[in-house]
Amino acid sequence: MAGDILEGLLRLTLAASAAIAVVLLVRRIVRRWVGARIAYALWAAVPCAGLGALLPRPQALSVPAWTGVADLAFAAAVPAASSTAGWLVAAWLAGVLATALVTWRTQARFLRHLGPLVETTDGLWQARGDHAGPALVGALQPRIVIPGDFHHRYSERERTLILAHERAHRRQRDPLLNAAVAALRCLQWFNPLVHLAAGRFRLDQELACDARVLHDFPEARRSYADAMLKTQRVDLGLPIGCQWQSSHPLNERIAMLKKPLPGRLRRILGATGLAAAVLAAGGLAWAAQPASTGPGYGRLSPPAYPADLDGVVPEGTVYLKVRVGSDGTPLAVERDRVVPDSLPAAVADQLADSAAAAVRSWTFTPAQRNGRSEEGSVVVPIRFSSGVTATPGTPTTPATPATPAVPATPAIAAPALDTITVQRR
Repeated sequence: MAGDILEGLLRLTLAASAAIAVVLLVRRIVRRWVGARIAYALWAAVPCAGLGALLPRPQALSVPAWTGVADLAFAAAVPAASSTAGWLVAAWLAGVLATALVTWRTQARFLRHLGPLVETTDGLWQARGDHAGPALVGALQPRIVIPGDFHHRYSERERTLILAHERAHRRQRDPLLNAAVAALRCLQWFNPLVHLAAGRFRLDQELACDARVLHDFPEARRSYADAMLKTQRVDLGLPIGCQWQSSHPLNERIAMLKKPLPGRLRRILGATGLAAAVLAAGGLAWAAQPASTGPGYGRLSPPAYPADLDGVVPEGTVYLKVRVGSDGTPLAVERDRVVPDSLPAAVADQLADSAAAAVRSWTFTPAQRNGRSEEGSVVVPIRFSSGVTATPGTPTTPATPATPAVPATPAIAAPALDTITVQRR
């Protein structure tokens, strides 16, 4: 269990770090050419890459020594977690809890500075003090909070623009996204790239809302800049929410006000490129995982066809559960079932004993994960057929398998390889 947690954490870290590095490199270029809103949406590549890394690995195809392509799904035995892995997981969890505590205290400090809130007639919430807000507080149902001197500090035009900015945050579900970023920082507390990306993400978030306000109020650039300059530069920290007065570089926000917004064609091209980039991030993260394979056939010795019982030439399929070791040798061979059910018990036992005796001498190709061999479990179907007349008891070479003879409702725990057919001659 601990080993699986560490492996998943490592895969998530590598995929997220790679996506963050790419976004950090191209975000300014994207903002310059197709606008701040596309540059902000580019951060969606990070969770998409993380999700791709956590999805089940691609299954590699292997060709058995005799013929055909085996069904490669398998049930790998999970090795017992070492004490080192357990201690590493404990240390990681301690870091997660410590980071979550710091996040909670930062949020609580901001709420304390707000003091008691009074709802106004226009659906806003007014704080008692003048040092916190305007802000959008909360994740699922965020509230727009204004400072006590909001109506005195800003002109009517400036108030309209500030509220449009906060409502743009709410439409984009930015407080909820910020809560997700805070959760990622807790999970990846040891990764400096995640903490660096969190600050850049919040800046791009503000620039995207600025661009939306300028799109709706193209003539209000000067008033919008005045509202920014009038705001007290006190950043109390608001992990779950959005605040107007923050530590984001004011010069970048002011500089963007001087630039024209991108045209419609650029926005369309940017949105198309964005969708391709986000999908590529998830696909590459998934494809970059080391492929896993299940046990496959190696060297086979054919089972002996049992002798006739009371003049009956038995036909049927034996399903054996085989646990394959990391060196390819069968560690355990158990009878799963024999079909059809109409076979006499003595006949079914003889077919099963013959098949099991042969399989115990076989050599398999072991399951592979992350380039390492490991134990795995698989079901081996062996079909006994009386297609050609021959001396009973004479072993034959396994024939080329066709469609696996799996019943309509198989009751097997591990996936099955291709069926091996043994003909009586």
